[in-house]
Amino acid sequence: MAFTPARLGRAEYTVSTAALSLKTTPDAGDTLPANASTVFIQTEDENIRVTWDGTTPSATLGIQVTSANSPLIVTDRSALENIQMIRESADAAVNVAYL
Repeated sequence: MAFTPARLGRAEYTVSTAALSLKTTPDAGDTLPANASTVFIQTEDENIRVTWDGTTPSATLGIQVTSANSPLIVTDRSALENIQMIRESADAAVNVAYL
């Protein structure tokens, strides 16, 4: 029998020129739930950069997440608290799932 974690929520963000965290009020959905231990971050259309060590991302700094790739999965609560996202060149529609 496979283990299926409980889904705790979701969020939709428009990621632009100012870095956003998962505590930022999303366009739709939920901010980071207190009991979330994992997030999936997927961009629909444009590239974004993501950091989770307290560093503010820029268009050239951070892990690149593209719509052509699988979602970024982060499984450390401390990292979830510090995730920040910013666009590379154009505003990006980003979906987040909390587990």
